[in-house]
Amino acid sequence: MFAKQILKFIYMKKFLVLIMLFGFTNIFAQTDSLKSKGFQWKNLDFNASYYGETGWYPGIKVGAEYIIFEKQKEKVKTKRKKGEVKKIKKNQFIITGNLGYYWQAHNYSSAFINSAVLYRHTGNKGFQYNFGISPLGINTFFFNETYKISDDDELTKAFLSARAFYEPSLIMGLGHTMKKKRLKAWFLNMHIIGLIPYNSAVNALLALEFGFRFDINRFNK
Repeated sequence: MFAKQILKFIYMKKFLVLIMLFGFTNIFAQTDSLKSKGFQWKNLDFNASYYGETGWYPGIKVGAEYIIFEKQKEKVKTKRKKGEVKKIKKNQFIITGNLGYYWQAHNYSSAFINSAVLYRHTGNKGFQYNFGISPLGINTFFFNETYKISDDDELTKAFLSARAFYEPSLIMGLGHTMKKKRLKAWFLNMHIIGLIPYNSAVNALLALEFGFRFDINRFNK
């Protein structure tokens, strides 16, 4: 019985990993500009954040993001006291990869991995907003205490009880750039998450995330 549960869990994980790899391949296949220019370190950022499932179940998340497309608009205006003032606005398309963990003390803990595509707009004064979609995600629940009935009809505690879900999500957020040496920006994101399959249906979750984005190129300066 226990062996069957483990095999079922492993096969499901493999299936979801194949879905993610297929999605990654499609994303990179559609980024012709990325292929022509090659990898550029200046387009790579890392982030770390507090990640609260349903707002208050605590967790952490770390990730990396890479700009695959950027369009910058510049305008120069002349003011009496300041002279020429340059205004810069940016529109970016970004791919991300993330790892996270959160826990509910009396029920379960959860580890997840996902990838997302984001659109981010940065205004002249550094205010940012973004929205995106994460079609590729795996969330694994590790239950604190689970019991099973043995072949002798005895109730025993299960050694390992875990379940994996396919986890797509929608992302909306805002933030602001920073002029610190290593901190590039702070951000606040809301994630609307679906767990599939959940009791033969879909379970919706809400997560709030607050964190900072780091420019790795500034660490070398």
